[in-house]
Amino acid sequence: MNARLSVVSALAGLLLLLVAAPVQAQNATITGVVTSAQSGEPVAGVQVYLEGTGYNSVTGSNGRYTISNVSPGTYTIVAAIIGYAPGRQSNYQVQAGATATVDFALASQALRLQEVVVTGVSDPTEGIRTPFSVGRVSRDNLPVPA
Repeated sequence: MNARLSVVSALAGLLLLLVAAPVQAQNATITGVVTSAQSGEPVAGVQVYLEGTGYNSVTGSNGRYTISNVSPGTYTIVAAIIGYAPGRQSNYQVQAGATATVDFALASQALRLQEVVVTGVSDPTEGIRTPFSVGRVSRDNLPVPA
């Protein structure tokens, strides 16, 4: 009985591998380079993602990124990092089994203070007991540029 169960399990595993291999081969890869529009230099740390999905990547020090195992379909590809205007490629068609190249040249953009989120603790807590650094900012510490 144990030998029969082992044979059935092995056959089921082999069948699963044979079915999963073509499905994996149908997925696509998106790759590219993110550069600065002003200097042409690569930009590291840019988040590149397919809007509305879980597909994403972050550029390396050479500005390159790769998003693997992308299901075929039409996507909006976004490249975003603080200090640059987001890059967007709308209605990009991803073909099954293909490798697509999507490059971005991001224009620098001044950071607006309204876009920065600062969180804090509302209850009094000893600084030594918090798992994060504690600081206090007052109006005197924030010089306002002319």
